[in-house]
Amino acid sequence: MFRRNGFDVATASTAAEGLISIASHRNDVTVQGLVCRDLPGLELVKQLKARARTVRIVALSEFPDGANLEPIRAERFALVVMKPCRPDDLLRHVVQLISGPRPRRRKGVKRV
Repeated sequence: MFRRNGFDVATASTAAEGLISIASHRNDVTVQGLVCRDLPGLELVKQLKARARTVRIVALSEFPDGANLEPIRAERFALVVMKPCRPDDLLRHVVQLISGPRPRRRKGVKRV
């Protein structure tokens, strides 16, 4: 979907692949699921941020009603997209994110 719309895309199936990818590509945005097979999602996010401080991370996850979102808010994602979501909605959110000004400081969680 992203490639069909003119984006350069690097993918990773594991956290280890994602960390290698972020080191070898200049990513403007990383769409990151919060459930990983080989590393807790939030731990992966912390490691991604340490390696690529300027990348904007879009969290793609679902939270049950009443879930404690404080750990998510603490990571200051550029955006949190809730599952299930349509691919064209995810694309639209990413396009809006990269088209707008880069925030200096991210606050809270914007759930869409």
